[in-house]
Amino acid sequence: MDLVSIIIPAYNVAAYIDKCVASACDQTYENLEIILVDDGSTDECTPGKCDEWAKKDNRVKVIHKKNGGLSDARNAGLDAANGSFIYFLDGDDYISPDLVSRVVEAFDNETSIVFFSFLSVDEKGGIVNTPHPIYGTFDLESNEQKMDFILAKLLSHKVGWEAWNKMFRRELIERYHLRFADNNKIFAEDQYFSVCYCLHASAAKSIPDRLYYYVQRGDSIMGKCRDKNNIDRISLLSQEVFKHISEKQDCSWVIDRYPLMHYVIIRNELSIMEYRRGMNRRDIRDVILRTLNNQDF
Repeated sequence: MDLVSIIIPAYNVAAYIDKCVASACDQTYENLEIILVDDGSTDECTPGKCDEWAKKDNRVKVIHKKNGGLSDARNAGLDAANGSFIYFLDGDDYISPDLVSRVVEAFDNETSIVFFSFLSVDEKGGIVNTPHPIYGTFDLESNEQKMDFILAKLLSHKVGWEAWNKMFRRELIERYHLRFADNNKIFAEDQYFSVCYCLHASAAKSIPDRLYYYVQRGDSIMGKCRDKNNIDRISLLSQEVFKHISEKQDCSWVIDRYPLMHYVIIRNELSIMEYRRGMNRRDIRDVILRTLNNQDF
């Protein structure tokens, strides 16, 4: 059985962390390392709860670090991970007991990444939303296949771009030194990581199993971001993707096609600003141009 690393960033989630970690420890797949990254929690309880779990289960490792944000916590977990496969679980959510076994079973020699489905639930466990992503196997060997998958499926949310609804191969992550961009600066760091990863993937698979429970909290990072103007931060996300492409020789083919990828990345936020907030495109463009500093981009 391949070792699977489950990376759990935790910041002031004392009310949720026990249920989260219990769901990781109770997996039917036993060859795990569970890396809890306490990202400088200030609630006093979260760090102690993490340490208690390390005492209960010898598969649990705890990293206590200065607060740096979600991306920095996930990156610290990646730096400490030893597994053949990497899975990210948020500290306020929880997973089905057969998540790891189902997903590892779906991998074959050609598959670089496996996506799965999830349920949105309230804090009492009641189902709020049941997404219906597309399922199947997607060949990413050619440039055209990669571009189609990223634009029409990943960025169009036909398969989710969140970090927690998929499993990655660590070998590919380390070969291209993939890490999360700073979520204090950009919007949707999960999207950045997923796009960069899929640019180097050879095949993807999406299975219908609903294995993740996404807890909708009003005080979550995404909950707060929904009420903000994010066009500047999502433009910086696109700039970071462009930077990755520019630095990787095997991604040079994307540069001429990047205007389309950029548009697909920002189009949802563009619509929000234009239709919900009543801004015209000239004003939106000015906001974007004031934000960006990479003139090549």
